[in-house]
Amino acid sequence: MMVLGSERVCANPWLASLLWFGLAHSCWAAEEPKSPRGKAEKSQSEPASQVSFRLPKHFSAIVTDEQRAEIQKVQAGYHEKISELRKKLEELEAAQLKELEGLLTPAQRKTLEEMRTAPSKSDKSESKP
Repeated sequence: MMVLGSERVCANPWLASLLWFGLAHSCWAAEEPKSPRGKAEKSQSEPASQVSFRLPKHFSAIVTDEQRAEIQKVQAGYHEKISELRKKLEELEAAQLKELEGLLTPAQRKTLEEMRTAPSKSDKSESKP
């Protein structure tokens, strides 16, 4: 990222677009349904008819029951497409990481592997009495 005056400009417009999309999606998308334990459920493999959809933030206070039904139909229509895109994104990220790791020297790859297998700082702090 470059700084021009008081503005930050990303040197790669494609990356900037991807980051903007990710930010916009995370801000505007509804939360994934949560399981009773409080963890987000992975519903990518479930058919849209078996997935429980949530209304986007603030919609529940203003929509009618008929609108809720229509919203669920729209969400169901996008569910499979979004799941496919998430899977594709995961594949692209994995391919990118593999290519980036290919740029490392053998010593750097060894250090990276050691860093990945070492316990994290949060793990160490939790084990203290």
